[in-house]
Amino acid sequence: MRIVALSLLVALAACGGDDSNLDYPAFPNPTKAPDAAPGPDSAPPAADPVINEIFYGQDGADSAATEYIEVYGDPNTSYSSYSLVWLEGNSVGSGLGTIRGIIAVGTTDSSGLFSITAEDGIAATFDNNSQTWLLVQGLTGSVDDDLDTDEDGVLDLTPWASVADALGITDAGASDEFYVDIGGTTYGVTVDRYPANPSTDGGGAARIPDGMDTDTLTDWMLIPETGVANDNTEANSTPGATNTTGT
Repeated sequence: MRIVALSLLVALAACGGDDSNLDYPAFPNPTKAPDAAPGPDSAPPAADPVINEIFYGQDGADSAATEYIEVYGDPNTSYSSYSLVWLEGNSVGSGLGTIRGIIAVGTTDSSGLFSITAEDGIAATFDNNSQTWLLVQGLTGSVDDDLDTDEDGVLDLTPWASVADALGITDAGASDEFYVDIGGTTYGVTVDRYPANPSTDGGGAARIPDGMDTDTLTDWMLIPETGVANDNTEANSTPGATNTTGT
């Protein structure tokens, strides 16, 4: 046994304890499994919708079958947490800021449009007086709620979580009020539906192109009471379809 142990010590001494001349297998390169596909929680949030088009029908005729309001957002997206709120703006009589109608927003189509007629969406047809339409999220208010209790053109109550868009429409009344500015923030514009003919009682307005939102009047073109644009300075009535101008 001493001879064997001595031979082993001699062999170790001969290599000096240096194992640098030994061949070791190559260390494999690190690998990483492919990333998993993004789950539902990683999808980007839907874009805020905007009021895209509104039409009041023909001159002097409150026809719910032809009147509509349209919202534009991401395609095939549910906006069920949003509502369209119609506020009284006409100073004749009283009731400034009173909720005249509410329309629940649904799911957009493949073009990003959600359109609903007054006949389907609210009990009353649209009137043709001065008014404001708000597109809000998390509405808790109801029809006939007075949101401007002192009738000074400033909302005293805001029964919603947030405002996405606003559109005021004037009938040229000198003391009418519009609610596109709320809490110091401007959410939209007020358009004059028929500046060239104050006696006209119908018509509407459309964003050109769809969804254009700079909070300036250049986003909008007027729709004549016939629903058919006379030239390229006016828009056609196109419920549920891409907004267009005349030729």
